Amino acid sequence: WADFGKDFYAAVTWSDVPTEDGRCLWIGWMSNWQYANDVPTSPWRSAMTLPRELSLRRVGDSCNLVQRPVRELTRLRVGSPVALAGDSAEGIGRVALGNHYELSGGFEVDDEARWTVGFLVGDGESTDVTFDMRRQRVVLDRRRSGEVEFSRHFPVRMEAPLRAVAGRVRVRAFVDASSIELFLQDGETVLTSLVLPGPESTGFRFQPERGVRSANLKAWKLRSIWR
Repeated sequence: WADFGKDFYAAVTWSDVPTEDGRCLWIGWMSNWQYANDVPTSPWRSAMTLPRELSLRRVGDSCNLVQRPVRELTRLRVGSPVALAGDSAEGIGRVALGNHYELSGGFEVDDEARWTVGFLVGDGESTDVTFDMRRQRVVLDRRRSGEVEFSRHFPVRMEAPLRAVAGRVRVRAFVDASSIELFLQDGETVLTSLVLPGPESTGFRFQPERGVRSANLKAWKLRSIWR
């Protein structure tokens, strides 16, 4: 899998990238044929992912595909970032960040660490991402993300491999009104998911369970890429 989320399909690369640029770039369709015709939105039912730069990274004896958001996306940032920090005792309580922002930073953890980050949190709604270093896994759970009843294939948990590097897990997430694109460890692990929360679900929270020494994150509001 190039992307461990449910909503990255039929990716295509750009041709004729200038030689002096040299990047391999691609973009995917952000949906899934299990429910693409049933998503309860109008007038459109899907979008494309953010463009991503592809590269290879050696991890042990393997050569792994890495995907990172293209650098041009930093131009969408609006103003100064909101700083979010917490430790294993307090975490980060619910903070309203809106429903279109970029989150970037990392967690200092031990080998037994486990914690959960909630995106688009509202009353009874949250898209939860749980990190488990003992199992070396990450799980994106959208079963309580908002509207999920239109297809039995939508309210699911998505699981992916994840390793800490020198006791650190790096996170970069792009959150939009109906999607989350999650890039971990500088693109080694990627999950893309549609979500359909209510308009009031704008919260973010960090809940440590064990083994997290600190969290240091920044969030930028983003201007529209469309108009």
